[in-house]
Amino acid sequence: MARLHTNTILALICTAVGVFAAGCKDDNDTASVEISGIVIKDSTSAILVGVEVDLEPAGQSTTTNYAGKFSFTSLPAGDYTLRFSKEGYRATSRSVSICAGQTLSVKVTMSAIESQPDPNPDPDPEPSPAGSVVTCDSRVEAEIVSCNRSGSTVTFEYTLTNKGLGNVNDWRIYPPNSMSLIQGGTRSSVWTDDGKEYGYPTIVFRGKTTSGANVLSSSFPMDVPCSGSVIINDVSSTAKEFNLDLGVYAYPNSTYHMANSVIRFRNVSVNR
Repeated sequence: MARLHTNTILALICTAVGVFAAGCKDDNDTASVEISGIVIKDSTSAILVGVEVDLEPAGQSTTTNYAGKFSFTSLPAGDYTLRFSKEGYRATSRSVSICAGQTLSVKVTMSAIESQPDPNPDPDPEPSPAGSVVTCDSRVEAEIVSCNRSGSTVTFEYTLTNKGLGNVNDWRIYPPNSMSLIQGGTRSSVWTDDGKEYGYPTIVFRGKTTSGANVLSSSFPMDVPCSGSVIINDVSSTAKEFNLDLGVYAYPNSTYHMANSVIRFRNVSVNR
């Protein structure tokens, strides 16, 4: 029995050593790592767009894309803290450890902050369309103004503000069925939450209009909120939300180096 007991102890020690050896490689391993993930709302599991994600101690930051995803690449192995923040939601964090050469994916949930009732409410408030915006570049500020229905016609209004591109003389918007498309450009897409797509919307920006296959071209001056709109017809009475991928391009891109060519407006409430 004593010999059997001794063999059992030795087996346990060998097992523990084996587990330790299977962990992270030596700290001198220089293979880079990747941390990625998705952020969702805890109560509905809906994806959250535009969440600010800070990576410490790397000093890097990014925001979740239209699919609620984010990533940090080419990182050294080690211990990190991910911090998540978004207006209207409780900030949260996640600590992770990752070994050289590994890829780590995380799923993070955020809780909405319940709004407090206004002690002095406006007796006749203007309707404010809910929705989210992901801009094409940090130097282009995009805001939702309104989204209103008149019969079967829906008019979506927005503003774009040039916050650092420099004065753009040829700011292009490509309609859904644009006859031409420059390399690196993207055609716009328009649809409502009932699944209907609109191939020939009327697109307006700074007084310029296109409603067919022609590219809209306008100037885009610095620090001036520039108004735009998209008008769609034959909208079903069951449609409650408007969605737009606005295909934009600052020509030539060799001068402006925009990060993306799409401004995404999602789940914008249609006011009646």
